[in-house]
Amino acid sequence: MRLTSIVVFLLLLPIPVFATSLKPFIVLDGKHRFSTGDNPDWAVSGFDDSSWQMIKVPGSWRSQGIRPLRGFGWYRIHFIVPEEIKTIQPAVHLGIIGDADEVYLNGIKIGGEGKVGNNFVIPPYIKRIYRIPEKLLRYDRPNVLAIRVMNLFYDGGIVGDSVVITDYRDLLVERTDRQMIIKASEIAMLALIGLFFLGCFFLYIKGIRESIYFAFLMFVYGSIFLLESLLFYHTGLKTPTIQRLSLSLMGLFPVSLLLFTLNFFDTPFRPFYRIIVYSTVVISLIAFLCFSFNTYPFFMLLWIILILPIYTGTILFLVISAYRKNKPESGAILVGITGFILASLTGDFTAFFHLGLEEVSYPLYPWDYGMAFFLVCIMYGMITRFIRARNRMHLLASRILAAHEEERKRLARELHDSLGQNLLAVKFNLQRINQKLQRKEISSIITEIDRSIEELRDISMGLRPAMLAEMGLAVALKLFSKSFTKKTGIHIKMRVNVTDRLHPRIEENLFRIFQEALSNVVRHSDAQEVEVSVERISRILTMQIKDNGRGFKPDEIKSNGIGLSTMAERADLMGGVLRVVSSKGRGATIIVEVPISEKDIGS
Repeated sequence: MRLTSIVVFLLLLPIPVFATSLKPFIVLDGKHRFSTGDNPDWAVSGFDDSSWQMIKVPGSWRSQGIRPLRGFGWYRIHFIVPEEIKTIQPAVHLGIIGDADEVYLNGIKIGGEGKVGNNFVIPPYIKRIYRIPEKLLRYDRPNVLAIRVMNLFYDGGIVGDSVVITDYRDLLVERTDRQMIIKASEIAMLALIGLFFLGCFFLYIKGIRESIYFAFLMFVYGSIFLLESLLFYHTGLKTPTIQRLSLSLMGLFPVSLLLFTLNFFDTPFRPFYRIIVYSTVVISLIAFLCFSFNTYPFFMLLWIILILPIYTGTILFLVISAYRKNKPESGAILVGITGFILASLTGDFTAFFHLGLEEVSYPLYPWDYGMAFFLVCIMYGMITRFIRARNRMHLLASRILAAHEEERKRLARELHDSLGQNLLAVKFNLQRINQKLQRKEISSIITEIDRSIEELRDISMGLRPAMLAEMGLAVALKLFSKSFTKKTGIHIKMRVNVTDRLHPRIEENLFRIFQEALSNVVRHSDAQEVEVSVERISRILTMQIKDNGRGFKPDEIKSNGIGLSTMAERADLMGGVLRVVSSKGRGATIIVEVPISEKDIGS
C-alpha cells in the first residue's frame, strides 16, 4: 500500500516553477528581437537585428501568431549586466524550450540541448541552464544572447518560466531536484508497464490468448516512453537514428491498440482493418528510412489529418459497439480508452492554445497519465476475464466430476441389482444341483462364482461406497483400507482424528483422492506399506498418504497421467491444495489441505 501511494505521488506531483534566489539576478522577460529561418551569422554579436520583429519572452510561437520558416527561429536578447553579478558564478536560465536549441553569448556558444538540423534529436521538456564562462560577460557595454531554436510542431520557442541570469549553483540545485522527480516518475511508469507486461505472459500461459496483443501494445508504448524519457536522454544514447525509431514507433502505437481491440472482442480482421494497418506499417517504415527535418511536416500532416482520426474513430466504434452488445469487460475498456483520449486531447488542447501547461510542469505529459489509466483499465478487464474463465472451468470440472459420480452410482446399482443377482441365482441353482450329483467340477464352479461375487462387491463398493454416506469418512477409509490390504497385501497404517461428519462434497472428494492414491501405489510404487493420517487442526483438514515405494523425480509428476491431475482438481474444487513430495528411492507423499468452516461440520 505504501509503495502504491509513493508511485501515485510521484506520477501526480506538480513541480514548482522557477523562483529567483536572494542572490543578484537579472530578469530578461519582455519583448525581444526575433526572426524566422536559420542563418549562422545571426549568432554574431555585432549583427544588425534592428529590422527583426518583436516577440514576447516567455511565450510560444503559436500563441503569438508566428509560424517560423522550416521550424527555425532565432532570438536576440540585448541586456546590460550590473556590477553585482561579478559576485556570483553566473548562468543563464531559459526555462523550457521547444524543441532543440543552441545558445550563444556575445558570439560564443555556451550550450544547447538536443541536435539541430536534418539529423535532429528532440530533448525532453527540461529547463535549460547554461553556465556563462568567466570573462564572457561585458560590463562596459550591452551583451547579446542569441538563441537558435528548432521545433518540429511549429509551436516552439521559449515557452516556460522566466529568462534569468543568476547564480549557477542555485539554478543547478533546483534543476537537479526537478529532474530527480521526473526520473522517479519515469521509473514508476516503466515499472508499471513492466509489471503489466509480465502479467500479460502469466495470463497468456493461463489461456487468455488476447493478452499477447496487450503485451504488444505495452511493448510499443513502453519503447516510445523509454526512448523519449529523460532517463534515456541523459544516457547519451539518443542518436538521430534512435530519434527516427521513436517517431516511427508512434505510428505503430494505434496499430497495436487496434489489434488489441479487435482480438479482445473477437472481431474479424476485415479488409478495411487490413488496409489501414498495413498502410500505417508501411508509412512508419518509410518514415524511419526517410525521416529528416524537411520531410517531417509531411508525415505529421498525414498523421494528424488522416491516420489519427481513422484509428480514433474505428477504435471508439468497436468499443462502443461491444459495450452496446453487453460483451464482457467492454465497460472497463470503454472507460479506459475514453480516459486516454480525453487526457491526450487535454495535452494537445493546452499546447495548441498555450493555456499554460508548461508552467504547471507535471513530471509526465497528460497522455502518459491517460495511458497509465488506460493500462490499469485494460489489466482490470484482462484479470476479470481470467477470473471468469477460471470460474467457468471450475464449474465445468465440478459438473464433470458430479456426472462421474452419478455414473459410478448407476454402474454400481446395475452391477449389484443385475449382474450380482444373476450370479447369486446361478450359484444357488448350482448348489441345488450339486446336492444331488456331488460333483467336484460343480463345486469348483461354485467356488469361482463366489470369488466373482466377492470381486463384484469390491468393484461396486469402489464405485459407490455406501458406507461413506451411511457412516462417514473415517469409517469408509478404514473399511476400504482393510479390503485393499486383503486384496493387494500392502499394509496400511491408518490414523484418523476426525470424528465429526463433514459436508458430503468434502467427504466424497477426499475419499476419491484416497482411492486414487492407493491405486497409484499399486500400479507404480512397489510399496509394501502405506501410512495414512487424517486430522483437523483449527480450520484446516489435512490428509496425508505416504508410501515406502521407489518414488519418482519431481519432473515426472507432470507425466504421471490423469491420476494426479484429477486429485489436484478435486482438491481445488474443495478450495484446498494438493502437494506431492517425492524423490527416487524414498517413496512418495501426497498431502491434501482443505479449509473447513462451521457450515461444513455436521452436514
